[in-house]
Amino acid sequence: MAGETSIKFHDVSVSISDKLPVWPGDPGVSMELASSLARGDNANVTIIEMGVHTGTHIDAPCHFEPDGKAVDELPIDILIGPCRVIEMLDVKETIGPSALEKIDLDGAVRILLKTRNSRWWECGETEFQRKFVHLCEEGAKY
Repeated sequence: MAGETSIKFHDVSVSISDKLPVWPGDPGVSMELASSLARGDNANVTIIEMGVHTGTHIDAPCHFEPDGKAVDELPIDILIGPCRVIEMLDVKETIGPSALEKIDLDGAVRILLKTRNSRWWECGETEFQRKFVHLCEEGAKY
């Protein structure tokens, strides 16, 4: 139809499995088939147990701030909308202002940083890597 706008969605999340590394001390992923068509049940139903910090997620402000909001209290419009994905695969650990200054962020409302973190399990890693790529405080403020 004339005048319609096409919106393209990109799923940037990692797949959840019982092999996905989790933060040390956090619960791992457990998946159990509760009912199964193959066993004669009416549907396939899986029970999933995992911590909220499993895989791709947003840390709610309440994760670090005593009076911070939970994810369900955040306005949805800050989480959904146009964004720019920036590959930073060569960064070893900390993303600060000096790394971000090299990128044209003009007009960017949201940015997603694609780092080596999302590739651990593809490289055969089974343990969470404590030297993960992250924004330092100055990088986040930038």
